[in-house]
Amino acid sequence: MSDSRGVVHGGGGVPRQSRGNYRGFSVTPDGVGFSADYLHALAREGRIFGAGDSTLVATITGRTSMATTSPDLLLKVPDGTVALPLYLQLTQTGTVAGGEITIHIEYDNADRYTSGGVEETTLSTRTDAPLAKACTLYSSSTAIVATDAYGMGLWHGEFIQDIDPAVADDFSWHNWEWRPPVPVYLVGPAAFLVYTFAATTGASYFWNFFWAEIPESEFTS
Repeated sequence: MSDSRGVVHGGGGVPRQSRGNYRGFSVTPDGVGFSADYLHALAREGRIFGAGDSTLVATITGRTSMATTSPDLLLKVPDGTVALPLYLQLTQTGTVAGGEITIHIEYDNADRYTSGGVEETTLSTRTDAPLAKACTLYSSSTAIVATDAYGMGLWHGEFIQDIDPAVADDFSWHNWEWRPPVPVYLVGPAAFLVYTFAATTGASYFWNFFWAEIPESEFTS
């Protein structure tokens, strides 16, 4: 039986220093072949980052109307970086929204951030953090750009406002996650934006958000 080998693609940086060379496929000690899926490979390299309400009190609060200049969360992707949004969770807490909750997620091929908001603390999902993040996540920010100001709608949802476990269809938590076959690669400068609003009182949420980062030089090579 002959051995199998594959060409290593990608490169730049220590994790992919074998780029352009042949490398044997990995096997377990008893000879069973295996490979990691793409996201696990990125996480192993330290390329997946997350942010959230780490103290369980740092919630975000939705608006009372849709305003393209005021997202609740905004990921700023700089030039030279490609971001892949992966997972968002919003869990309603505290003050109940004044009316039905609308959640709108969009992305844009422009830098939508201008000023304001809170720059959120980010942690790599590889806790020794071998790579520094390039993107910046803001909450409660003011964001606007002269062109492409509305981006592309990616996900929309409407939910009842009460937090009541006794109600079978009570959606107090809302998840969005990337699923094939529609990956969105945000080639910087770009932005990922989350808006939530209710008619009279914006809901408050526990939250977390994860994304992957790839140097553009590796993404296009």
